[in-house]
Order: sequence, then structure tokens, then C-alpha cells
Amino acid sequence: MSTLVIKSVPEELHQKIKASAIIHRRSVTQEAIVLLEQSLSGSDKADSESKPYFATRKLRVKFQRLESQGRFKPRASDRDITELISEDRA
Repeated sequence: MSTLVIKSVPEELHQKIKASAIIHRRSVTQEAIVLLEQSLSGSDKADSESKPYFATRKLRVKFQRLESQGRFKPRASDRDITELISEDRA
């Protein structure tokens, strides 16, 4: 598998990809790959076969209720975990 590095991604675009990744229960990298595949194939939907089990499993009722209330979405005041890790390593 090849590696692709994208530098200088606009912050607004990064936040949109990150939010989409959270909604689809993917990492930012997985979400970027799916979006690239959709864009290049002209498809609006991701293949259901390409989704991992975690993204397609049935959620427990309590978790669904909390998720529908927006409990797991990042807040505007939340910091990116990579910043926190970088600070810890410094």
C-alpha cells in the first residue's frame, strides 16, 4: 500500500473531514480515503462492503440516544489530540 502525505490542508477542510469521520466512525485517514474514492469513482455512497464491522454494527439503545443528542461530537473548545500528544512529548 502506498503512502500519501498532504501538507497545508486548510483548517476548515480538515475540520469537515474530521467531523465526517466521527459521524461515519472512521479515522481521519480512512475518511479521506473514502472521500477520495467517492470523488474519483463519481459515487455519492461508500461501498457497504468496504465498511468495517465497527461502522455497521447495531448500537445499543442508550448509546444511540446519547449519540442522537450530540454527546460524542467534538465541541468547538476541544483541542486536537495530536496537539496534546506533541505538548506531552516536548
